[in-house]
Amino acid sequence: MEQYAAFYGAWHPYWGSYTWQPLGGGHRALDDCQTVTTRLEEMAAYPNPFTPAEGMGR
Repeated sequence: MEQYAAFYGAWHPYWGSYTWQPLGGGHRALDDCQTVTTRLEEMAAYPNPFTPAEGMGR
């Protein structure tokens, strides 16, 4: 969750950290595993790593 939050890039000034984002799983073991795999693939698909402050531009 922390790595995806930094990847997503939604900074929360009050907490001084990135806001956790919903991963989109169905809260069932299989759904959660498949969703985490999808999010990891999305993160790995970026050819040039960026600094967390840049995020995904959302």
